[in-house]
Amino acid sequence: MIERSSEAEAFLTTIDATAPEAVSACEGWTTHEIAAHVAGIAVEVIRHLEPYLQGAPVPKTRSFEEREAPLQQLAHAALLERLDRGEERMRQVVADVLDKEPDAVIPWTGRHMAVEKFIPHVRNEHALHRWDIAGDDEVSHQLLGAVDLVDHSVGELGRILLVAGRKHDPDPDADFGVRLRSPGQRDMRGHGRRG
Repeated sequence: MIERSSEAEAFLTTIDATAPEAVSACEGWTTHEIAAHVAGIAVEVIRHLEPYLQGAPVPKTRSFEEREAPLQQLAHAALLERLDRGEERMRQVVADVLDKEPDAVIPWTGRHMAVEKFIPHVRNEHALHRWDIAGDDEVSHQLLGAVDLVDHSVGELGRILLVAGRKHDPDPDADFGVRLRSPGQRDMRGHGRRG
């Protein structure tokens, strides 16, 4: 099995110590809603990978609202237990797929995703949503400053965010350049055409 990440440990510790009705920095979501969101990711990854392991068709990815609604209805203690169990089961299923097929790629949210990318993706979710709850503390700085997670965010999420932002761009067909800079880390640069 893949070992539980430091991001998951920090997220679970923080969410367990925070009141379920506390409003977070994530679009006004409460701690309970963030727990349902992150638990929903694990549920959806498992829902995709279990059939894949058995050679069955992979289902279409459900929306956040569809997968999170039943989780939000749970009592907070039951949701946190489900979150913990789901995260553990997800790591096991990802490991099982990668043991069988290290280069596995599955349909995911209207595109294809390498199964090996699910763990960094969930680590990133844990780090970001922990910050939503705890704010700018030393743990958040450490977790959000992990170079491999920044690389994952830029490589996997950058294209999605670029497409989403394009509708607000006054000149969407112009060339662009981006540089991410953080003290003590190497710069990350990207450029190209939007169109």
